[in-house]
Amino acid sequence: GGGGVELELAFEQRRILAPALRRLRAAAAAGGGGGGVELARACATLRAYLLNILQQPLEPKFRQLRTDGAAFAQRVGRLDGGAEVLVACGFQVRLAPSDGSGAISALLLLPTPAGDAK
Repeated sequence: GGGGVELELAFEQRRILAPALRRLRAAAAAGGGGGGVELARACATLRAYLLNILQQPLEPKFRQLRTDGAAFAQRVGRLDGGAEVLVACGFQVRLAPSDGSGAISALLLLPTPAGDAK
């Protein structure tokens, strides 16, 4: 089977997760007196995103995040390392139309595991 490939992917994800979390912590601390609050808010938001996927793994709305969405941008995206944490968890960056104006924004997508598609 593909166990070796999956193991390599899991190792690679862990290898990039720790530095992303360090950057997130440093970015929150550099933000001034509210660094602990900002870090807690970012981590709580990331946790909510991941828990939603664990609880409903095939729900498309939980498998894609607009980086220009208010909650993501204010709580996670503006901090260095925030989006990287999700990439380390398997999300992929894609470009998509933002709105009717023709603007392009980044979208974070978590591919559906093979064999689990609806």
